[in-house]
Amino acid sequence: MSTGSGKSIVLIKTIELLDYLQKQKLIPRKEIMLLLPREDLIKQFKREIEEFNKSRERKIELINLINYEDDKQGFNYDHSVKVYYYRSDLLRDERKIMFLFYQETGFYLISLQLLRRI
Repeated sequence: MSTGSGKSIVLIKTIELLDYLQKQKLIPRKEIMLLLPREDLIKQFKREIEEFNKSRERKIELINLINYEDDKQGFNYDHSVKVYYYRSDLLRDERKIMFLFYQETGFYLISLQLLRRI
């Protein structure tokens, strides 16, 4: 996967667009889930988000999908765009069952593998 090809900005702008469309009630309100294939890409994307958030009033908050239930138990002030992330290469066996649960609850799914093919 080449670096510097603009995938991060496409991901960020997609998240921003989904948030905007939901706020305007043009699409149903759902959680956003981001699947990335490797840990180094997750770290790189976190750095990109930190940089992006410096110039924005409404921040993007990345939350590991493993912490979904804990996050949902807390109070949400809706001051940020919550994006749950997970490593797509770990979605195997028992994780597939968990993933199907999240899929049925209604997530907007963004996958880096799909962006590579565009």
